[in-house]
Amino acid sequence: MKTNRTKISGIAKVASIGAIASVISLTNAVAAQQHNYNIARRAQKQQNHVQQGIKSGTLTRSEVNDIKTRAKDLKADMSSARASNNGHLTTAERKDAIQTQNQLASEIYQFKHNQTAVSAAPSAVQKSSRGMRVSPGPRF
Repeated sequence: MKTNRTKISGIAKVASIGAIASVISLTNAVAAQQHNYNIARRAQKQQNHVQQGIKSGTLTRSEVNDIKTRAKDLKADMSSARASNNGHLTTAERKDAIQTQNQLASEIYQFKHNQTAVSAAPSAVQKSSRGMRVSPGPRF
């Protein structure tokens, strides 16, 4: 019994090997991007969300204090983890930090969208001779 084998020319072999190599390198590039998650950048974005919530009046003082406490706890945990590992986080520590940041982001969202919005906080708005003046909210 004879089998029909297709002969692949040299150029076709090189092209197929090149295609396989580029697929592998693209897969590795995507995997590398997932590991390049920047925890500090995420913390800054969350802080910006809190500032926006303070300005718009959707976050109360107690909600801001809760968020600040959780953020400080996360920062302290990360600092101690980095100190014990030459300035780096292990994979498990990084996973825990990301999970905590996800929970904190969810909490910020819940606080900003609950129905206890501060409507033109009376203590923050003061009448002056030149009109209304809004005093700055709490520092985050």
